[in-house]
Amino acid sequence: MFTASYPASFLPEENGKGFHVRFPDLPEALTGGDDLEDTIVQAADCLAEAIAGRIARGDDIPPPSKPKRGQHSSVFRSILRRSWPYISRCANAGYPIPNLPSASA
Repeated sequence: MFTASYPASFLPEENGKGFHVRFPDLPEALTGGDDLEDTIVQAADCLAEAIAGRIARGDDIPPPSKPKRGQHSSVFRSILRRSWPYISRCANAGYPIPNLPSASA
């Protein structure tokens, strides 16, 4: 199974309620949540949708960079299982499926 850990920045909202998340390797992947638990769930969904969107458009999937200080890794392995029906629908609709980065990336 393909596994990749993408770095994510979890930053508190200015009003002190909740967090927002961004994935530097996938600039289109931005989300947030009401608390840390909700934010983690939203981040997983956001990462899955960003990768599925790239697959649907035929865009490259960048290899994950190494996390920098203050960043956390979001593992793609569990997200791939949850998003596979969507990815399969894209493939069945004739969208090109780009090569995913190697598991060692």
